[in-house]
Amino acid sequence: SCSGNAGAARAVAEAGHLSRLRILDLGYCNVDDEGAALLAASPHLAPLNVLNLAGNDIGDEGAGALAASPHLGRLVRLSLRGSVLSPPARA
Repeated sequence: SCSGNAGAARAVAEAGHLSRLRILDLGYCNVDDEGAALLAASPHLAPLNVLNLAGNDIGDEGAGALAASPHLGRLVRLSLRGSVLSPPARA
C-alpha cells in the first residue's frame, strides 16, 4: 500500500540509487498525469522492464508522456489498468 501523489512519483524519479531497478510497482499510489510525466522524464528508470501504474489517476496526458519517454524503451510490460484513457490514447 502506498499513499503517494506527484510528490511520491517525483521522489522515485529523482532517486539515482534506483538506476538498477527492473520492476517498479506503483499500483494504487495516487499517481496522476504529473507524476506519470515525472517518471517518464527520469533517466534513472531507463533499466525498467516492468512498470505497474494500475489503479492510478492517469489520463491521456500522462499516458502520452509514458509512451513518448526516451527513457522507458526497455519496458516489456506497462500496466495502466483502471486509467480513464480516450480511444486514441489506448492505441
